[in-house]
Amino acid sequence: MWLIFAIAATVLFSAYDILSRVLASRTVNPVVYSGIYCLFVSVFSIFLCFFEPLDIENGTFSLEFIFLCIIGLAVWAAFTRVEYVARKLNEVSRLMVIFRIAPVITFFFAVIFLGESLTWQKGMALFLTLIANVVVVFSGLKRKSTTGINRKGVLIGIIASIFLGLGWSFDKVLSSHLPLPLYTFSVFFFSGIVTLLVPPVGKKVIIREFNEMSIIGTAVLALINVVGFFLYLRAFALGDVSSVIIVTSSATVIAILLGIVLLKERDDIPYKILGGVMVLIATVILS
Repeated sequence: MWLIFAIAATVLFSAYDILSRVLASRTVNPVVYSGIYCLFVSVFSIFLCFFEPLDIENGTFSLEFIFLCIIGLAVWAAFTRVEYVARKLNEVSRLMVIFRIAPVITFFFAVIFLGESLTWQKGMALFLTLIANVVVVFSGLKRKSTTGINRKGVLIGIIASIFLGLGWSFDKVLSSHLPLPLYTFSVFFFSGIVTLLVPPVGKKVIIREFNEMSIIGTAVLALINVVGFFLYLRAFALGDVSSVIIVTSSATVIAILLGIVLLKERDDIPYKILGGVMVLIATVILS
């Protein structure tokens, strides 16, 4: 049963990467869109209450835990601010490789702050991920053309990946003490509100983005995110963590291939595929 959940989550993660690229490329202001999108997700996350209990452990809300919650929410808010800028400026087939920096950040956070051991497997995974990024990024930098790589987009993609990895790190600490519906709602609602209000976004800017964006597309994207995350956690509950990670990590390669085929991202195809295979191997090693 875990394999069915893992495969379903993988399909949804791949669909999310493709649809988010399409919607991001059409945004007027990707930062504002990202804030609106997070509010959509927070609404859909409420429905998780029908599938997950809302039990809260005694002693959860200690001062230390509240402090960690504030930092974790701030990290996710920072990721929200740059995620859709990165998706707008980068091809999905290139960004998916850049985003694989995130798991490496998560693993090293666990080593430094959670006391997990640093093994040769983690070192090898880091090396492969870095090489994959060098291959994918520099293949575009060396090519001089109007369709060449967006240097600003790459930088923002790397920044987004770092925040994503840190966000996953706090997920590991916080989500085990809070109900899934409450945690998911808090992360996305806080991120959406902070993105739109710090600094304040003008009412006209929000209305313009709302009028220009695809409401149905954004709702579908939010639903894909929530359902995919839920199935991902169900797979973890029923199967081995390493097996689930291997299956779901194939979403990176699938997204790269779909970007090439569906979105016609034809530049540097061999390098993108090579980079995707390398980060998949890195994930298998870590597992």
